[in-house]
Amino acid sequence: MMSEDGSDDDFLDDTSKGVSTLKAVMDIAGKSPELTDAGENIAKSAKTITSLINNCLLPIAVANFAFEKGRAYFETKFQQDLEQATAHIRAEDLVEPKALLAAAVLQGLTFSHDDENLKSLFLSLLSTAMNGKSSENAHPAFVEIIKQLSSLEAGLLNLIFRSSGTIPIVQLRREATDGNGFDQFVNHVLNLHIDANKPTNDPQLVRTAFDNWERLGLIRVKYDEHFVDAGAYSWVNNNAQMILFRSIHPDRKINFERGILRITDFGTAFKNAVT
Repeated sequence: MMSEDGSDDDFLDDTSKGVSTLKAVMDIAGKSPELTDAGENIAKSAKTITSLINNCLLPIAVANFAFEKGRAYFETKFQQDLEQATAHIRAEDLVEPKALLAAAVLQGLTFSHDDENLKSLFLSLLSTAMNGKSSENAHPAFVEIIKQLSSLEAGLLNLIFRSSGTIPIVQLRREATDGNGFDQFVNHVLNLHIDANKPTNDPQLVRTAFDNWERLGLIRVKYDEHFVDAGAYSWVNNNAQMILFRSIHPDRKINFERGILRITDFGTAFKNAVT
């Protein structure tokens, strides 16, 4: 329920208590003939969590109209999604997720279950929290990180995370008419293979994504450092943004400043928890 001041504190409080009963519920379900006959596949054990959602969380959620949006998802699709997300975990490694983190993830899923990029991050984080070998990697701050990402940013972040952790990046520059410095810049140009036909992948939105990731502490961009190997930047002259920038300013000298994008230690920890 909403607190008197309109916050979600009461909801999180109640859902935390509900999730804290997970281990007991799972212990009982483990003795069920249905689960025993199905074998000790963690995907089957996920049914107990679905039951927990239906019995403990949904009644609370319905009390707040904002959570009605997620009711159909939890009733019809959540179990399948969780089974897929946890299929790689051995039954003996299954642990109870920390109550506060699990409640916050479920709340996040309520609002983002219809967005594949964000839903994938939430489910992966919950899977990490349920794996005894990785549960400590599920930092509660990561829930808030996901909440502050757009769908575009979440999708692009996957491309960044597939890299080695250090990526060549450039800043495009237009030389001033008097030859003294530069008077226009295009920041954060990467050699990313983005579907140019999608309007949401506008270069400006992509650059905003980098600023947001840096604000969240996931990456650091530096233009006073660069790869020694010039070949690391051989793609720049054929980059679509460079070609466009030059076409807009055909009579002006255009060059670029080499830089480096690094995934921070915090960003690496986030990557390990959600991929």
